[in-house]
Amino acid sequence: MSTSIARGIRRGGPRIRKKSRPLSDYQDLATALPPKAEEIPQDGLLVEEYIGPGAGLKALADVFQDSDTIYDHLFQSPVDEASLNIHVPIVRTYGSDDRAILNAYYIWIHPYFPILPPPEQVPAPDQPLALAENQSQGFQEPLSAVSLAISAILALIPCPLDSNPSGEESIRWRRTYSQFLAKAALESIENESERPESSIDPSKALDDSDEEMYREQFHPRVPLELESIIALDLLSVYEYAQRGNLKKMRARAGAALVSAMTLFLHTRKDVEDEYSEARRRVWWMTYICVCQGSIVSNTSPTFEIFSSSYTARYPTILADPEAWPTFVRSQQAILAATQFVIDFNKVRKAGADMGRIYKRMQELEGLLEPLIVQSESWSSNYSLVQPVDPSEAVLANALRCMSRIKLNSARIKVHRYCAFFDIAVFTTLHQPVVALQDPCHPVPQTAHRQGSSGSNSVLVDNLRGRLQQGLLSVLATLENYATAFEALGGMRDQIRDKVDLPFNFGA
Repeated sequence: MSTSIARGIRRGGPRIRKKSRPLSDYQDLATALPPKAEEIPQDGLLVEEYIGPGAGLKALADVFQDSDTIYDHLFQSPVDEASLNIHVPIVRTYGSDDRAILNAYYIWIHPYFPILPPPEQVPAPDQPLALAENQSQGFQEPLSAVSLAISAILALIPCPLDSNPSGEESIRWRRTYSQFLAKAALESIENESERPESSIDPSKALDDSDEEMYREQFHPRVPLELESIIALDLLSVYEYAQRGNLKKMRARAGAALVSAMTLFLHTRKDVEDEYSEARRRVWWMTYICVCQGSIVSNTSPTFEIFSSSYTARYPTILADPEAWPTFVRSQQAILAATQFVIDFNKVRKAGADMGRIYKRMQELEGLLEPLIVQSESWSSNYSLVQPVDPSEAVLANALRCMSRIKLNSARIKVHRYCAFFDIAVFTTLHQPVVALQDPCHPVPQTAHRQGSSGSNSVLVDNLRGRLQQGLLSVLATLENYATAFEALGGMRDQIRDKVDLPFNFGA
């Protein structure tokens, strides 16, 4: 980690850092929260609701509204739970050690969310600190927005020293502490852009020239002005995967996009410097985050995804230079498929002419087919537990795997209505679609086709087996991720309820 003090953004006036909170505050926060108000009840999904925005996400209620006022009513002394000989929840933390936080980022986050430059060496073994719920000694929290945002995600990963990480109290403590860090990250972003003159003498706030702010960089090859954008992108992921809040997910990513374009990260630079790779990665991961917000919420993007002004070069991966372009193209493909679904639903509900929709479906299939065929030729020769190194071979493999998933998901989006055109649960009124004019069957069809016997039964059995195996793979993945991210646990539970059900194809 660089120890140099880097030039910051021109913000005006010196900053006064908040004092670190005593550790008893974290304990008071957890013990004072009503356990029944943390999770918003949700009903089981109907089949047709699996294609809706955020299908299956478990929404969590806000633990607190403002981290500066949550302690006002707390005066009692912490309870010594050790004396009662009961389990004490523990959360993973790295204190204010930016070096340890950055090392943990490269272990846990970078292989799947590469917003920082490649590591200079293989990460050292992870050495998290254990923060017990009843710990009373002083504790230093991270100071910068990016270190707080990273720590908020890392805190959700069970601490290896917790004897019962799956217990309700342990999950609740991780949730509480993580949300505290996420709130603190947002406050830090706000403080970075604050002008002291605005509170003291607003009339001079616009007149005074900005003064440069100086502090230590979180990463030696990332300029200070990018740190808040990185934090917002990470918080966008946090709001989706942990909180299940699509609105805040899109808000965080949207704020990051505005900041990125204000710094012209989307444009190609003629002169390269030590920060060029960081700028490219921050721009394209911000682009990915904004696209993802539209994809999961099934809404039109708020910006032009194929704008000619986006001339920034793709980031560089030594092991596979084409991994990044492939990843971005796959995200564009599934976003285009999402827009197709939005347009299709509008036309169908209005009972309008489906000719344009049919033409667009053919165009998308022509776009997706060669990309999917190409993706099937990719090989994966890397261990799932292999650490990331400066060549980023593991990252390249992950990006290509995610690209393949996105491309096939895009094709499913484009064709799913045609595939299930005669099954009532996929229509609004739960009626046969004989009255619908659709791009797949412009001539009215019977309510249900008769399945053939003989050789077709073998194909059906094979398809049923592949679908079942596919769902089991998805379930296994969600089981893993839901260990940390609670909102994804909702998807896991919904699939777990359905994975053992027989697949009926109507023979």
